[in-house]
This record gives sequence, structure tokens and C-alpha cells, in this order.
Amino acid sequence: FSKHELVMYVHKEWYSLHWKKEVLATSPKNRVVLDATLLNELVLRDIIGIQDVRTDTRISYVDGVKGLDGLRKTTNESDNRIGFMLYPVSFEDLMLIADAGESLP
Repeated sequence: FSKHELVMYVHKEWYSLHWKKEVLATSPKNRVVLDATLLNELVLRDIIGIQDVRTDTRISYVDGVKGLDGLRKTTNESDNRIGFMLYPVSFEDLMLIADAGESLP
């Protein structure tokens, strides 16, 4: 499990997803490319139609400390749920984002 790899859990099946190089190449060269940003913009917004992940009631978060088991349990509460687990943001990326005056998604 590494940067630009997502774990997806749907219908009691696990999948390992990787962003295509073409997708990663569309981000500006001077920006840190975060998996959360790509997921929010390319999947949740553009495919599912969720405009604001912070306020949309269709989104819920599972604390990272609960791990894959927490994601599995929460997702299994309904047949209409998909769970995603993202690789944590590195300290280096966090500092680059902060130095650029940006915030995490």
C-alpha cells in the first residue's frame, strides 16, 4: 500500500486501485498530488456527483486507526456503500502544502 494507491471495498470484495500516469500528469508540476484530492475531484465529484465532501450527508469517515476492519464493518452496514482507504499524507508533502499556503482537502 503506497502513495497513489487506493484500497476500495464494495459488495464484500477488496480492490487495489492505482491512478493512471495520465491522471497524475494532469496536475500542475509545482503542486503536491494528493490521493484525497484526486478521489474528491475525479471520483466523488465527477462520477458520483458529490460537490462538497465536508457537508454531503452521503459521505462518512472512518478513523484511520480503525484500519481495514473498521472500513469493512462500516461499509457492510448497507449494500449501497463503497469504502475507500487512502495512503497517509507524508510529512514532506504536508510541509510542501503548508509552505505553499494551501490546506489539505
